[in-house]
Amino acid sequence: MARMYQRRDDFEAIIRILTAREGGRCTPVYNGIRWDLRYFHQSDTELSMIRPEFVDENGETLPIDQPLTGLLRAKFYVIADEMRDFHRQQVHPGVGFFCVEGPHVCAVGIITKVTGLADWGN
Repeated sequence: MARMYQRRDDFEAIIRILTAREGGRCTPVYNGIRWDLRYFHQSDTELSMIRPEFVDENGETLPIDQPLTGLLRAKFYVIADEMRDFHRQQVHPGVGFFCVEGPHVCAVGIITKVTGLADWGN
């Protein structure tokens, strides 16, 4: 399947989508979802537009019509260029984050690899 975004991803992570019982979404998650991201060490009001692209074990984009659950691999993209320096300081392997919709945490993740963000500003 073709890539969802036409530029290099900024970092990679493993995320776990929360079930409705855990306080996550009541409706399925699909590739192309628009979440905000909050690092574990940030307050509830510090959110960033960072978009996931869910991929398989070979790094190929998963279909947009396939419901997603459980543990997944994803490539992430910083949407606002003016926030890239901020994220470059935050993003390191092992850093945890929440994927949120409004006040609701829908998924939790751990950064596994810094990719395009490592080259920003160099």
